[in-house]
Amino acid sequence: ARALHRGGDGPLPLVDLARLYAAAGRVREGLRCLVVAADRAAVTGDYATATRLYTRAVAEDPGAAGRVRTAAKLARTAQLARAGAEVVAAVRTVLDEDDPPPRLRGEIRLHLSVVLRNQSGGALDSLEEVARAIPDLEASDPQTAARAMAVAAIPSIQGWPLDRHRHWLDRGDALAGQVTDPVARAAIAANRATALMLVGDPRAWHAADALRGPAASAMEAAHHARGWTNLAHAASALGYG
Repeated sequence: ARALHRGGDGPLPLVDLARLYAAAGRVREGLRCLVVAADRAAVTGDYATATRLYTRAVAEDPGAAGRVRTAAKLARTAQLARAGAEVVAAVRTVLDEDDPPPRLRGEIRLHLSVVLRNQSGGALDSLEEVARAIPDLEASDPQTAARAMAVAAIPSIQGWPLDRHRHWLDRGDALAGQVTDPVARAAIAANRATALMLVGDPRAWHAADALRGPAASAMEAAHHARGWTNLAHAASALGYG
């Protein structure tokens, strides 16, 4: 491990360092390397690698507090990757066994709902996670609550009546002014435009303008791209184009 730290001028080979630390019984240092490597991958837009490394870190961390922190990063990143069943299992284990604080629990459930929505057969589970997330978020973090409501507003899957989706769309609009984080605004803009298009609301065309602005980060750009992809599918379903 010391030789790897000393060698070369490029980025540290953090995954190799994590393996060596783990083999030496230095669990904390190994986990730190794994999480930093995952953070680095997420910043560069390599969400698949970040998701894989965060999942490993959650599985290998012996402490509940560390698992909760990493599970939040995992759930946030996995919605932009091809997340498998092992990701869902890791996040749900943390939710069920590690008792995250309400704000973080709501955030994790929100991101997990998107992961489930993107998986085959996970649609109803996705809606249920949104419903569980919103009360925690309303009480602790209105900005993230607005993001959860924007997810709940999308009527692209069966399970809820249309009026319930419209209810969350309206509730989310009422909280929109409290959202200041650029990534959260991009995620909400993508979901709002998608929801409006799927219900045939002409406001969808105006909502799409929010996806045209320049993105300041890879995560923001990914949400803009997701929004345009969703709009294309929704518009085609309604007979446009």
